[in-house]
Amino acid sequence: MRIHLRGLVLALTIFSAVVATANALYASYRVQREQLIANTLEANRVYAAKLAESAGAFLKTAQRQLEYSARHLAARFEVPDILAAEAMRLQEQTDSFNTVGIVRADGMVLATSESLRSFVGTRIDNAGSRAALEARKPLISKPYVSLTGNLLINVSQPIQSETGRYLGYIAGTIYLRSEGALHTLLGKHHYQDGSYLYVVDGDGRLIYHEDSSRIGTDVRSNPAVAAVMRGEAGAQRLTNTRGVDMLAGYAGVSSSGWGVVAQRPTKATLEPLDDLVWALIGYAAPFALLF
Repeated sequence: MRIHLRGLVLALTIFSAVVATANALYASYRVQREQLIANTLEANRVYAAKLAESAGAFLKTAQRQLEYSARHLAARFEVPDILAAEAMRLQEQTDSFNTVGIVRADGMVLATSESLRSFVGTRIDNAGSRAALEARKPLISKPYVSLTGNLLINVSQPIQSETGRYLGYIAGTIYLRSEGALHTLLGKHHYQDGSYLYVVDGDGRLIYHEDSSRIGTDVRSNPAVAAVMRGEAGAQRLTNTRGVDMLAGYAGVSSSGWGVVAQRPTKATLEPLDDLVWALIGYAAPFALLF
């Protein structure tokens, strides 16, 4: 068969038009894809930083409340009624703590909020109490399981006499698997696209997660968690501990050593891109055919 010049020119023209159109569509797809990923990473970074700032402010407020009580009780440490009244005041005046307790330097519980009254007069020996007694300074404990079986953190403040003698400490607990101030701060975010946030302690263990059954698990293998444990803040694309491609932003809480991570599935981020590509094809195809 002979190839006529007219057919060759026509084929070349059609090929050029198709290639030019396909190249324009692909370039548009790549630009929009990178833009969506970059915007999501930046949004998650800013969101994580904001939540980290809010969590830090919450913890500082809780510590200031305990500091005031410690100063107030220093001169009245031997008066049981005043200790009990102060524990109840802290518990009922704010929702910062799930329980409140006042402990003597030898580990004896002197006063508590209502739900822990049965422990008054006993010596406690758990991770939070040992850490507070050994540190003798303002402290936010690592997560541990209390005598009542709750996974919690202990926020404590030392009580010292006017001469500087260590008398004991006052502490408020924050439950990690129950409703409370921390859940109110971090949990009121209604996502419908698979986005969520979580908080880890300085050892890479979850202290807040939308799936409460995962709280307390070690997630140090997550690249965002590893980065925030190194004191970094930023955003990156990663594969999480369950093998899901995610776009994550992260920031640290300086007062506690915690890390906040906000992330969204990459699939959910890029899903609108398919509709965009088909819309572009719909707009471009008539002009390409006409050309």
